[in-house]
Amino acid sequence: MKKLKLVVIGNGMAGMRTLEELLSAEPDLYDISVFGAEAHGNYNRILLSSVLC
Repeated sequence: MKKLKLVVIGNGMAGMRTLEELLSAEPDLYDISVFGAEAHGNYNRILLSSVLC
């Protein structure tokens, strides 16, 4: 089966969470590309405030 192409613009938490759900439901369905301005991968920014306190 040919994979569908999926492009995500932005490396925010909402987009990455959506990808996690899509991959858990159908791990081999998509050929995924993510474009973002940050040089590193996504991380959980919600927990960042408690780490910095």
